[in-house]
Amino acid sequence: ARGSALARRSTRADTRPPAPAPCIGARRAATGLVAARWRAEVLEPTLVRLRPHLAAGRDALQAYCDALEHKWILSERAGADVGLDAAVADYISLGAPAPESARGGSDGVDTMSAEDALVSAAVTAADEDASR
Repeated sequence: ARGSALARRSTRADTRPPAPAPCIGARRAATGLVAARWRAEVLEPTLVRLRPHLAAGRDALQAYCDALEHKWILSERAGADVGLDAAVADYISLGAPAPESARGGSDGVDTMSAEDALVSAAVTAADEDASR
């Protein structure tokens, strides 16, 4: 008798309908709020910090992406996330370099990748700091 009661409970649990999925509209609204908050609290303030240091005609959003790449490179070297504020400050101290402008050689052939240009600039800045 005891085994059959356990079997009945197990069968009842197996036949329950699955929990309803979250409303897709609510998920979209939440995603939109998160995106708006990120834009207001992260993207726009960072663009405000970068703009004064950019060459004329340089796209600020591209510079933001370059600063994120710089953050990644610095974090890889440090073995931990250095944070966006520190990476942007370092990127600005390097003159907010446009990696694409460091590529072309005198013959117009790409001689340095964007990552190599940022690494080279960071190493140069670190060497200058160490020599002081």
